[in-house]
Amino acid sequence: MRCLAVLVAVLLILAGACSVDLAGRRCDPDHECLDGYQCIEGRCMTPFVGEGEGEGEGEGEGEGEGEGEGEGEGEGEGEGEGEGEGEGEGEGECPADTDGDLHGTGCAAGPDCAEGDPLTHTTVTVYADVDGDTVTTGGALSLCTDGTTPPGYRATQTAPDNCPDDWNMSQFDDDGDGMGDACDPCTDVDGDSYGSGASCAGTDCNDDSNAIHATVPYYNDEDADGVTFGGAVQFCSLTPPAGYLAAANGADNCPQNANATQTDGDGDGVGDVCDGTPAVAGSSQFFDPFDGTSFLSGWTELVGSGDHELTGAGEYRKSENDKDGMFLRTFAGSDDVIVSTDAVFANLDGSNPPNHLGVLARSSTTSPYTGFACIASRDGSTSGWARIVEVGRSGSDSVTTATTLAQGALPSAPNDGSRYQFTFDVLGSSLTCTVTPDGGTPVVVTTTSAAHPTGRVGLYARNAEIRARWFLVTTH
Repeated sequence: MRCLAVLVAVLLILAGACSVDLAGRRCDPDHECLDGYQCIEGRCMTPFVGEGEGEGEGEGEGEGEGEGEGEGEGEGEGEGEGEGEGEGEGEGECPADTDGDLHGTGCAAGPDCAEGDPLTHTTVTVYADVDGDTVTTGGALSLCTDGTTPPGYRATQTAPDNCPDDWNMSQFDDDGDGMGDACDPCTDVDGDSYGSGASCAGTDCNDDSNAIHATVPYYNDEDADGVTFGGAVQFCSLTPPAGYLAAANGADNCPQNANATQTDGDGDGVGDVCDGTPAVAGSSQFFDPFDGTSFLSGWTELVGSGDHELTGAGEYRKSENDKDGMFLRTFAGSDDVIVSTDAVFANLDGSNPPNHLGVLARSSTTSPYTGFACIASRDGSTSGWARIVEVGRSGSDSVTTATTLAQGALPSAPNDGSRYQFTFDVLGSSLTCTVTPDGGTPVVVTTTSAAHPTGRVGLYARNAEIRARWFLVTTH
């Protein structure tokens, strides 16, 4: 008997859970089956392999009470001898699973919401996120999936998406109308029908005030003498900004020196207050207020890759994507000139000193365009200088190393946003550079050099962006 049990155990290991005793021995009430087998229709057979509890009803023909087992272990009642059928819960095989995903009615893994499809079986609760910005729309949805959250949905609900079809994780809604900026046909904060979007009446230069939506033209009066210079400059303001008037009233003959009377004794077009020889005709000047939408003619960009621009607010700048700049123009009046500007260091590359900003004079008309420059220099975080240097072009995007001819210490090192007024007086071999920190004390540096007797004037920067408000050249 022991040998037979061992044989049966070995055969069970090799064949798994089978439905017929491998010996196939016959059985009856006087010849019982081995432990673990049942006598069914005269043969010893293995029962259903599984554990659990269930209830079922046996079916069969005959007399007496029969016992049947269904899925799991259970007891059933019936008449006669037969095989019981029933439902139960347990671990093991899953008769109701027809698609092989181990889910079905009465299965341990759970019911199957799509019997027949082996890839879907479990109902999950999800929330729609069509645009994939992690912000959901609407209430809970029940989907039949493989148990995971499908694309376009999230397992948890977040704030209602104010642009359900447009990605906008920030959920910005500037005008507070419940429709996000990303999908709002007209974002209009101040309620004047002007803003951003195709449905707006137009653009709004100031969407925080319904008093204004269009820019207004104003005219340069840098010296505040009541006489304008140059074309219109557009500002989003109902009142003229400082240094501007509401209407043009002439062409100031000394745009950087107040002279309301515009007196010009020698009639050469340069007012007496800024004319070096007011009684002798022949003086000339050039003033570019950097107003309007284009530069006055005559400028040439030698370093900077075409990235200079006007801001549209009376300011010329050289864009930050290239931080060396050399911009020259021919001045027909004389080579003995006074060149001046008001400029700001911007996007200063503090990790790569020195950083220069200033004006040029007598730059050669041929490569490498070497000339003199009056500059403010940042040599380090604590070192700033007013200098006269000799500098030219190294390449289309860079300038040469500047050679210092004279220098004087600035009160502090220039930083991003530092503003200076530059005046470079070039007369014969005499060079005088005045660098004035905005609102501060001028630093004056002088030297002599006959190296460059003629040339062009202009603006210069190294490892920094230029932002200049105006540019003025006058003759001696």
